[in-house]
Amino acid sequence: MMSDRLKLIHALSLIRSHTVPELAVLAGLDDRTVLESLNALQADGIQIEKTDKDAFRLSRPIKPLNAEQLRALLKSKNYEFIEHLTVLDTVDSSSSWLGRKNDAGESIHGCACVTDFQSAGRGRRGRQWQGSPYAHIMFSLGWNLGAALSQIEGLSLSIGLTIASVIREFTKVEIGLKWPNDLWCANRKLGGILIETRPSQGQNSLVIIGVGLNIDEPRPDFLEVNQGITDLANQAKDISISREELAAALLSKIVQKLKAFPGQGFSADQSQFNALDIYFEKEIEAVSIREKIHGTSEGVDMKGRYQIRSLNGDLAVISAAELSLRAAGQQSKC
Repeated sequence: MMSDRLKLIHALSLIRSHTVPELAVLAGLDDRTVLESLNALQADGIQIEKTDKDAFRLSRPIKPLNAEQLRALLKSKNYEFIEHLTVLDTVDSSSSWLGRKNDAGESIHGCACVTDFQSAGRGRRGRQWQGSPYAHIMFSLGWNLGAALSQIEGLSLSIGLTIASVIREFTKVEIGLKWPNDLWCANRKLGGILIETRPSQGQNSLVIIGVGLNIDEPRPDFLEVNQGITDLANQAKDISISREELAAALLSKIVQKLKAFPGQGFSADQSQFNALDIYFEKEIEAVSIREKIHGTSEGVDMKGRYQIRSLNGDLAVISAAELSLRAAGQQSKC
C-alpha cells in the first residue's frame, strides 16, 4: 500500500504549482493530511517551493524507488528471497524494522527491508546515519549464518569488500575501505555497513546487516558542511546511476557472500581487503576514549583484526569494538 507521503510526492509537480485542495484531490487525501505530509517532507529534507498563492511545487526532480522494477531485477539475477523483500517509503531504521520482526517471533532469514528514508538510521557506536529522502540506497538484510559467533569474525569486512566490488563494476570509480565498516572514495566517506547480532537458538549466528550508500545528495550545502562525506553522483559524473539496478546487484552479491562465508571465513578476503585499505602501510592512530595507539598500519589479520606496528616495534592487534582509526594527527570527522 502506498503511503500518504508517497501519494503526495506523485501529486507534486516540478512545473505547475498546486494548492492544498488541488493536491488533496490529486493524491486522494484530505487537506489536513496533505499539510501534515508537506511539513514532514520538508522536515526530512525535500525541497518544496511555496508560491505567493499558497501553492506548492517541487524544487528538484524526485524519483522514489520502483519496487516492482527492483523485484524484476532481482528475479533476473535468480535471487531466491524476492518474497521476503519489503520496500518502504520511510521507516525509523531498516535494521530496527527487521529487529522488531525477529522479536515478534518471525523468521528474518533472507528478509530484506529497503527504504527511501530513515528517520533514525544507525551507524557504528550509536551514531546517527541520515541522508535526504529518495536520493540514496538504504537497506538491511537478516541472515542466519549457521555458525557460531567466533566463526564469523571479519564478516563486515567481507561485506564491505563485496559492496566495493559492485560499485566499481557499475561506476568504474575506485573505492577504498576504512576498517572496520566504511566505504571511502576520493578521501571521503561514501557509505557504511553496520552488522548487529541477534539472539538465536544453538550456535547459529543471526545477524542483521545494514547498508547505507550515498548516491545523489540534493543539498549541496550538506556535502560542503560535512566535508568528510561524498556521493556517487559527484564521483561518477558521466554515469547515470539507477538505484534499483545498484540495489539489486548489492543484495544479490551480498547473499552470495553470506552463503559462502561460513565455509571460507574472512581469510579468503584478507589480501583483497588490505589492497583497498585506505590506511595500509601509512602512519595512523587508533583512538578510543581511554587510549591512543600510534604507529604504522600493517592491515588486517586472518580474523579481520587490525594490526598497528608501534614506534617501539610492538604489534598492537585491535578488534572493531575497541578503537577507531584515523590518519596520524587528524581529527576524526566520521
